[in-house]
Amino acid sequence: MKAVKRSIILCALSLALCVALLVGSTFAWFSDSITNSGNTITAGNLTAQWSYRTLNDDTAAYEPVSEELALFSADTVWQPGEPHGYDFKVENTGSVDFEWELTIDLADTAGESQNNLTDVLVVYVDGEITTPEFDADGVAVLIDGTLAATDGETTAGTDETSCEFSLAFAISESAGNDYQNSSVSFSLVLTANQVNGGWEDSQTVEVGA
Repeated sequence: MKAVKRSIILCALSLALCVALLVGSTFAWFSDSITNSGNTITAGNLTAQWSYRTLNDDTAAYEPVSEELALFSADTVWQPGEPHGYDFKVENTGSVDFEWELTIDLADTAGESQNNLTDVLVVYVDGEITTPEFDADGVAVLIDGTLAATDGETTAGTDETSCEFSLAFAISESAGNDYQNSSVSFSLVLTANQVNGGWEDSQTVEVGA
């Protein structure tokens, strides 16, 4: 009798073991894995190079514009009707397209007729006279443009990666004695903004006078 019970128990244990193995095997699915590695995302860069040279001198080399060098200084003798300026070049040396804008930002004024000198300030852009209108913050927009390569790609060395223009200032010939010894200080500010990515990313170069 004991032998029969023992056989029954062994059979039950064997059956339970078989069921457990069977249940486990139902979750042992076939599988495969493919890994695509070595992927890299590199953000583009917005780099604007601003340079200048002697006005109307095609043989002169362009030099970088910097904040340390005042292009229009007090050492220049300004006479009514006599313009002073430079040829400028804005070059896209980065990997994204951008729009650029050049503004003149009045810093302060000095002299007996300090409030009037801007009224007789003449600005020449590419040889054409423009009369800037200054807003409440003393900023006047002079020129704007777009630097963009063909099909949205910026390739160094193509015609679409740079713009050249001339910029000169003069005191109007109509200025009388009231404007003697007066002066005005300003900054030239070049701002470049990415085209495709909106206006969140920008680079600004400011040159104080």
